[in-house]
Amino acid sequence: MSLRVSGALAVIGGLAWLLKVALMWANGGTESTTGIVGFLFLVGITCIAMAGSVRAWFFSPSAKVWRRILAILAFLVALVLMVDLPILAGWQIFGRVWIAEELGIILTAFLALGVGARWLVRGFGTKAAAAPEAVL
Repeated sequence: MSLRVSGALAVIGGLAWLLKVALMWANGGTESTTGIVGFLFLVGITCIAMAGSVRAWFFSPSAKVWRRILAILAFLVALVLMVDLPILAGWQIFGRVWIAEELGIILTAFLALGVGARWLVRGFGTKAAAAPEAVL
């Protein structure tokens, strides 16, 4: 499996979230959790979570499994904070309007697009070690 899968997943997730926000904008912010907007949210969060998890897993191929799992959990917590903390700032700046609730989504989508594009173009900088032969 190519390590660039993370890049493709991040780009897909970022594009899904930007399309979600664009559809909400066109709809006046009234549609946020159902229909195609809800589906795009799920596609975005799933792809971005998978991209970061794959990247965390392959970041240090020689690390023990429990450290890799800890890295994935740390990424997932950071993802939740990255989406939710800008909402609090947005409420303070804009009040309780729909765009304030989407600030974390927008920032995360742009970050996912940038990082994902870099991973697609440049790869991870090193090649992953080949999987060891199965011992029967």
